[in-house]
This record gives sequence, structure tokens and C-alpha cells, in this order.
Amino acid sequence: MTVLKVNNDPIHLKLDHSTLSIMLDALPIKIKSKVVKYCGDFIRYIANPPMSIQLDAVRSSYTAIQYIDSPNEDVQLAAVESNYLALNFIVNPSPNVELAAVKKNGLIIQCIKNPTFEMKLEAIIQNELAIKYIKSPTEELQLLSVNSGIGNSIMYIEDPSPEVQLASVIHNIHNIDYIKNPCVEVLEYIKSK
Repeated sequence: MTVLKVNNDPIHLKLDHSTLSIMLDALPIKIKSKVVKYCGDFIRYIANPPMSIQLDAVRSSYTAIQYIDSPNEDVQLAAVESNYLALNFIVNPSPNVELAAVKKNGLIIQCIKNPTFEMKLEAIIQNELAIKYIKSPTEELQLLSVNSGIGNSIMYIEDPSPEVQLASVIHNIHNIDYIKNPCVEVLEYIKSK
């Protein structure tokens, strides 16, 4: 059973998908808007929805993006603003959409095939542990990561340089536990403490 509310009046429906699709398509735009604001995923039953309906749908439910054929960048951005996980439902998102998702949660970088340096930087700024999902991070990104939060992101950096190791233990001396082969400078620093 499907329950819709129009003007706060519940409408109880026992409909199959094709009947619901025909019914929703016949409704005026204002009612379609109310329907998708109530349940964004109902957009799947509306043929060729206008952009205003698409925006209402993705703002109501980020998963609604998967039911929109070729959503434009504004709709994609609205979906990731609603929830960064919408990125997983967007086919070929633009770099702007990917960057917006990363700014909401840096760990989403793991879902981006070829992140730009700016995306990597924003991911680490948002969450230093995002370094785990960045292939061959530059020393600049490594330093930013270990100098953020509690600095234990060094555990995700393969073969950190002496400078990165030292920065990590200066930031938090307990990070020595995460360094596999501490360099001489780090060992000397630890002895001096």
C-alpha cells in the first residue's frame, strides 16, 4: 500500500508501478512537487520531470538521483549537498560534483576514479584519514594529513619520508607506534622527550 499526503490529507493507494506512473504523470506540477517532496524516489514514476521537480526530489531523498535520466550539474550538486553518498548514484559526475561531495565527507574520495589534486587536498582537509584512499600521495598531502587531527593518519602512509615521520611524532608522540621503520631523526626526537 502506498500512502500519499496531499494538503496533509492521506491518500491510501493500492497500486502497481505502472498504474502509479500513469496516475502521477497526470497530476498537475504543483501536486507532483508535493509528492516528490514527500518521497523523492517517487520521481521514478514521472516521465520527463522538469528541473524544478528533479530538484525537489533530490532534496527530499538523495537516492532519487538514480531515477533521473541525465541529470544536469545543478541537480547533481543538489543531490550531493543533500547527502554526499548521492555521488554513488550519479553516472559520470562532473569534477565540480565530485569536489562538492568530497567537501561534505573526505572519505568519499575512495569512490572517485581519478581525483584531482584539489579533490585530494579537500579530502584531507575534511578528514585526515582520507589519505588512506589516495594513491601515491605527495609529501605535501602527507604532511597536511599528519599535522591534522591527532596525526595518526601516518599509519596509512607507505614509506613516509623522514620529514613526514618527524612531523607526525612532533604532532603526537604516540604516533611512533604507527611508523614501521622510524628514521634516525624520529628516534633521536623520541629519546629527547
